[in-house]
Amino acid sequence: MLVVLILFLLGFVFSEEKVVAVIDGESITLEQFNKSFSAYWQEILHLPIHKATKEDKVEFLKWLVRSRIVEREAKNLGIEVSEDEIKEYIRLNIGKDKLSDPVKRMVRTEILINKIVERISGNISISDGEVEAYYYLNLRDFKYPKQVQILRVLVYDKEKAFKVYRLLKEGKDVEEEEDVRIGKPRWYSIQTLPSVLRKRLYPYNIGKVSKPIKLESGYIIVKIVDKKKEGVLDLKEAKPQVIKKLLNFKKEEVFRRWFSEILKNYSIKLYFQYL
Repeated sequence: MLVVLILFLLGFVFSEEKVVAVIDGESITLEQFNKSFSAYWQEILHLPIHKATKEDKVEFLKWLVRSRIVEREAKNLGIEVSEDEIKEYIRLNIGKDKLSDPVKRMVRTEILINKIVERISGNISISDGEVEAYYYLNLRDFKYPKQVQILRVLVYDKEKAFKVYRLLKEGKDVEEEEDVRIGKPRWYSIQTLPSVLRKRLYPYNIGKVSKPIKLESGYIIVKIVDKKKEGVLDLKEAKPQVIKKLLNFKKEEVFRRWFSEILKNYSIKLYFQYL
């Protein structure tokens, strides 16, 4: 009888769900954490879960706790997020339609944070002096490398691919057909080009054409139609980027101060040892 009782009690202890965080009495269990973390790691970061470290899990738990508090505070402020807003955010920032519920909840939290920031930040202004100071203190951020503008032509037939190659090499135009697809010319940094293209386009002169490169579904031919030397954006060109960066910095600081004050109203316990 005693053995049965001990086994019963042991079974009760081991079946009890571990809790990794408690926020004003609301628990986040290890199972809930693992489900959210796995979804984030694989659907957002696209990394194998076995690569995750203890530090990764600790940082995610902190974020998870923050997200739960943000949800509560957004409700207190009367801030809501519609399904259409979630779909639009996913379309613009993630690009995948099929996402798990934990990831959709993360997206909802990010939208709530943005809405809270807009609510509490008020009218933030950026002066010309701030723009100029940031620009010159961070000049390296506005350097750009050598770039080439590349025209891409996809051809499905080998014989026609070499015909297109010869036309491009002679400086003639190529017309789009059912089995010939012409992409819009795009700028690329030379060092970010795939090695196969770097080799075939060297020394990167305007008019240089690569021989047809075999793909799974046809051949691609690329041609350099323009190029830029490395340089630095001038202040006028960089100004929109600088203003955007400074606005983000100021909004993040407003949110950080607001959240620090909000935290004083909460009792939080974290159990990192269970991660």
